[in-house]
Amino acid sequence: MTTARTHVDVLVVAEAQNHSERLSSMLRNAGHAVRPSWAPDLADCETRLREHRPDLIFCFSGTVELGELARLRDRLAAGVPVVALGRSVDEAAIAGALAAGARDLVSLDHAARLEAVALREIGVADQARRLSEAEDAIRGYQTRFESLLTESNDAIAYVQDGIITSANPAFLQRFGIEGSEAIEGQPLMDLFEPESQAPLKDALRATMRGKEAGTLELRGANQSGTSFDAKTQLRQVEMEGEPCIEVAIRAEVDTSQFEERMAEIARRDPLTGLYHRHYFVEVLTEELGHEEPGASRALYYLKPDKFSIVEERVGLLASDEVLHQLAELLKEHLADSDLPARFGGNIFTAIVQRGSFRDVEQLAERIREAAAKQVFTAGGGSTPMTVSIGIADISVAKGKDPSALIAMGQQAIDEARKGGGNRIKVWAPAEVDRTGQVTDAGWVKRITSALKENKFQLAYQGIASLQGDATDMMDVLVRMTGDDGKEILPGEFMPAAVRNGLMVGIDRWIAVHALRVAVERSKTREGTRVFLRLSDQSLADPQFGAFLAKTLAELHVPKGALVLQVAEKSAVKHLKETQAIAASAQQLGCGFAIEHFGIGHESLRLLDYLKPDFVKVDGSYMAVIGHDERKRAFVKELIAAVKAAGILTIAERVENANVMALLWQLGADFIQGNYVQEPEVIMADGAK
Repeated sequence: MTTARTHVDVLVVAEAQNHSERLSSMLRNAGHAVRPSWAPDLADCETRLREHRPDLIFCFSGTVELGELARLRDRLAAGVPVVALGRSVDEAAIAGALAAGARDLVSLDHAARLEAVALREIGVADQARRLSEAEDAIRGYQTRFESLLTESNDAIAYVQDGIITSANPAFLQRFGIEGSEAIEGQPLMDLFEPESQAPLKDALRATMRGKEAGTLELRGANQSGTSFDAKTQLRQVEMEGEPCIEVAIRAEVDTSQFEERMAEIARRDPLTGLYHRHYFVEVLTEELGHEEPGASRALYYLKPDKFSIVEERVGLLASDEVLHQLAELLKEHLADSDLPARFGGNIFTAIVQRGSFRDVEQLAERIREAAAKQVFTAGGGSTPMTVSIGIADISVAKGKDPSALIAMGQQAIDEARKGGGNRIKVWAPAEVDRTGQVTDAGWVKRITSALKENKFQLAYQGIASLQGDATDMMDVLVRMTGDDGKEILPGEFMPAAVRNGLMVGIDRWIAVHALRVAVERSKTREGTRVFLRLSDQSLADPQFGAFLAKTLAELHVPKGALVLQVAEKSAVKHLKETQAIAASAQQLGCGFAIEHFGIGHESLRLLDYLKPDFVKVDGSYMAVIGHDERKRAFVKELIAAVKAAGILTIAERVENANVMALLWQLGADFIQGNYVQEPEVIMADGAK
């Protein structure tokens, strides 16, 4: 069955990321669900194509040489259409683009034609994908059919023009014939007693005309000279595109074993013989619903490293044989009680159970080592290949949806692949070790105590204007005081607070005490603004808006003194909730800001949904804009686009005067970071 697609993967090759966002926005406004990725040059394009095969490639004129891109496409993602985008388009330019390997050349200035071309190519890509899926399904069904035919207790043969073309083992055994070669090409009539030949001939003719012949009571003639009753059914079918008749002599035996075998085959992936995804998820769901005392159970999430290179070496079709060999390697190392599956494409999963979690890790390491040592052969060639394995402890996700455990496996393997691949990685929350749960119990106790006993402290970092503004703005941070009186930084206690649902309490503590500081500072300073960040848990808290309104009223906080800020990643993940918070902020006379802005694929589109007062450009850019012209150009375009929307910009993590000077040239309104002021602890009443 063809899997329904909810989006189209598009690779946009352009010098600046805002070109990608503009194109994506145009296609979305036209009703296409697009998931874009961006490549600024040919090297990045190669990296993207090796990581993932897109449905469509758009290439902006002047970014890369079109012919080189087409050759790269042919090598790594053959068949994916390339559409060139140019400033001026005429017949000669279109002919040149087609000759270079593009499907068409269009201009962004002609939105209607661009949409029509995109719709056409998306349709072609979708049809090609569906055709490929259908071909895979046909191959799978053929394999399953042949397996069922071999296992069947019914004697089955296929006949064309009265001549047997093939037969299953049960048919050969029934008539006492050794070897399929001995029966192929033999007249069907020769296998039946003379009195049965006339009714059989009539039934064959009727079946070829599309009529039902019913069950025939015939007498078969065994090669040993004996005869037997043969309840025979005929059916018109098609084999390899040619019409033929299936002749089936039903076995009068218990078929329960055969039916069980049929059910087992239906649960298997035809290429690898491993279980398929749907059955695996069913079993995983059951596993999450019960405990196994004294045993460690885990999910393996395994994937070949850089499989596109393997496909290059052995060929796209032959790469299936590599996956089959990898599946065999996996089966060799797993016990009969384990459950391996082909989860999809080149992804394998397994449910394993061992005496300890150390045993689980050691088994994964042996699988990894075996794959690294093996030479995989296919298509007349050979290739080495390594694998990465993500491991997730089933007990961690007990009682949860299986998708949560699978996501843990995915996160673990992502970390392994980021490290270069050819390694295993155990999922652990926020990179803690296997004692994480015990450590969390300690942190929960300390955080809960700190909330009750006011053992948190506020720290602030000033935000300075590059445009001569005299407003008093600061970003609020938090510290925790340990039992020994020493300061504990957020990086130590926040991960445990997030994992254990304590962020709402921390956010509210910070809000109350930060607003008290804002009230005190506003008495002596003009234009005081306190930036308060909200966690994902507070975004999802339906009572946070009411709490904030009550606190603002009780403390008599001046209008505009509070600015709520949400990270771009959190805003995308919780868009509906973030919209509600932004709306509440406006109603309550507060500002709203998006921090860590510019790291997503659709940062600018987010502005239309949330309409913030401030945007904080992600600090990662500040570390490179001094020497990376491409990133500097991107930041300039980003700041210009934000300011054009009437939104003030703040650059994060500014560490030196050179970056500050650059940001002034790029048009930033404000900066914050250690160059402006290192975080300074303040008391709840505002005194230093």
